[in-house]
Amino acid sequence: MPLSAAIKAPVNGRDFEHSLAELMVGQRSHLVGGYLDVAVSFFHAAPEAAFTLKGHFIDSVQENTTDYYYLCVRQKNNQWAWSSPIWVSK
Repeated sequence: MPLSAAIKAPVNGRDFEHSLAELMVGQRSHLVGGYLDVAVSFFHAAPEAAFTLKGHFIDSVQENTTDYYYLCVRQKNNQWAWSSPIWVSK
């Protein structure tokens, strides 16, 4: 999305909005009511380079008639992500 585009969140009758450019700088939080009431938080936006991966893999040894492949990655914040498996038959 363009940096000028906004993310909007209606919460308990109030509308909160921040542009992508603002969220690229850092997180934004708001109290919906008063102190010790509900809060809404817009998390820090990550640049595209932080969540994209490009590459290729070659499996030159066929072990079975049908093999499956999936991608498992560890993010910089130590969270993990897995892709769905892809099944390949001879």
